[in-house]
Amino acid sequence: MPNRKWLSIALLPLIGCPLLAEPPPAEDSLHRELTSSERSIDDHFSNVSAMTGSKPMPLRGVTRGGYLRGFGAVFTLQVSLVPMANLGPFRRLTEEDKTRLNLSKRQRVEDLVIRARTVLVEEGAGLTQVPVNEQVALIISLLHYSWEDVTGLPSQLVMQARRQVLIDRQAGRIDLPTLKSNLEVTYF
Repeated sequence: MPNRKWLSIALLPLIGCPLLAEPPPAEDSLHRELTSSERSIDDHFSNVSAMTGSKPMPLRGVTRGGYLRGFGAVFTLQVSLVPMANLGPFRRLTEEDKTRLNLSKRQRVEDLVIRARTVLVEEGAGLTQVPVNEQVALIISLLHYSWEDVTGLPSQLVMQARRQVLIDRQAGRIDLPTLKSNLEVTYF
């Protein structure tokens, strides 16, 4: 076992080490922007949208954001397309219930895409610490129960675009069809 005195002396130079210092202001600003966007994304999915008149899509957990140097900002979240308020241990679901749930969820996928696109534009345009040539991405996992019929339902939606495109849409410089053509949307 090394002598504690020598270990203390050996570690003394690390006190001024840049790895232990506070992050530069730009990284601190980026962290604040990501945190603010996480909360805003949670609100977009949890609250009823007056604009589309659609019901909330309850989150499972909270949105998490991160930054990948050279790629951009990535936000991950898990939503339930259809709230399951009546689900409990003493209620048996019939095949008809499962079919109805599948249909309800498939109908809500388009609402999810519209909401994700709105969130991507609003939040992505405001991430001033992310370079305009980098991407902003939403990775949305959909909650599915092991017993449900998932025919025709994705388990994940990934939507991404260059930040400059999102800024241009937010400023009204491009229309919705142009935005759609610049979005990369992938279902898994």
